Amino acid sequence: MPYFPSAPGGSVLLPNTIDDAMLVDMPAGTVKGRALGAGTGDPTNLTTAQLWALLSNPVFTNCRLDAVSTSVLRLSRFNGYLLTIDNQPQVIPAAGVDLAPTGLTVGSVYYIYAFMNAGVMTLIANNSVPAIDPRNGLKIANGNPLLTLVGMVRVAAGPGFHTESYIIGTLSYFNRRQRIGTGPQLAGAQSSSTSLVVASAYAVYIINWAEELPLAMINGYSTNSIVGGVNLTYILQDGSAPASPAQLWASFANAGGPHAHSVFLGASEGVFHVIAPGLQVSGGVGTWSGNVAVVTMG
Repeated sequence: MPYFPSAPGGSVLLPNTIDDAMLVDMPAGTVKGRALGAGTGDPTNLTTAQLWALLSNPVFTNCRLDAVSTSVLRLSRFNGYLLTIDNQPQVIPAAGVDLAPTGLTVGSVYYIYAFMNAGVMTLIANNSVPAIDPRNGLKIANGNPLLTLVGMVRVAAGPGFHTESYIIGTLSYFNRRQRIGTGPQLAGAQSSSTSLVVASAYAVYIINWAEELPLAMINGYSTNSIVGGVNLTYILQDGSAPASPAQLWASFANAGGPHAHSVFLGASEGVFHVIAPGLQVSGGVGTWSGNVAVVTMG
């Protein structure tokens, strides 16, 4: 066993159980031990890096990013209060960390990173695509390990942040939850076109993490004005139909019925996607109600 503490004329052999009285001179905020690779010897005050190595380099991601208003993006504590930045645990302020949209470009999609600025946790919007930090596996700004990825945002007019019910414009990277975008009601929208019509006025707009598969749904009711008329109801991603439509066949004039259709979308990261109803008839006039909804995680 090691000898500690040193004393004139020799040292004291530590017993199997050490009580607080034996460590009365230990400075506050220190942990004594042997660093990995240091071999045998006396205990020393471990640095944070040495302690983290002994603990297998744990990471902390106790946060969520949300748009709390059109002018404030906030990183808040979630199930804890620590966030690993530059491979070190940092305390998230109890009030959270805010970012204003000042200077951001309207219509752009930004990654949001956290970093330490003279000891103060700070958020920054950056176009840098994330990379993996080889020290701990967290995502950081490419080429800049000082920045830890915490979210993504699309900048609204103003500039500002999206809070509309039909736009999913803010995503948290950590501790994701369901984000739901609900489009405006079709409420009597009509089409007599035998070609596919993109009903963009009733669209949902989203950003998305690459590893997530958004679920898009359209539910409602439609009628067709002629016997044998067929209504086709699509879900369109960026103008293209990713799957077959819901169909209504009118057995008599102005016959109607419900339509319910859902599809998983292959939405790319860093892109502002448009998810809209697509309306088409074989003949006659189709009339639709209902709306599009999209669910993703962020």
